[in-house]
Amino acid sequence: MAFTFPMIRTAPTDRPPEQFERVELLSAGRTWEGQDVPSGSCGMVVEVLGDHEAFMVEFVEPFAALVTVRAGDVRIA
Repeated sequence: MAFTFPMIRTAPTDRPPEQFERVELLSAGRTWEGQDVPSGSCGMVVEVLGDHEAFMVEFVEPFAALVTVRAGDVRIA
């Protein structure tokens, strides 16, 4: 008897991220202190700004940071 894995559902990527969703930077972001968070870094949306026009994203790696990014600069991870 063969074991089958249950279907794993992933979030659609054709919608903007919501609060507390994990996102990936598509281009480098800059903190208010002037530190650069490299593209490819993953963080969590802590606030949605406007009508999903921008997001405040909290990062833990490569260092703790809070970055405001435009909607086109992130995707759901």
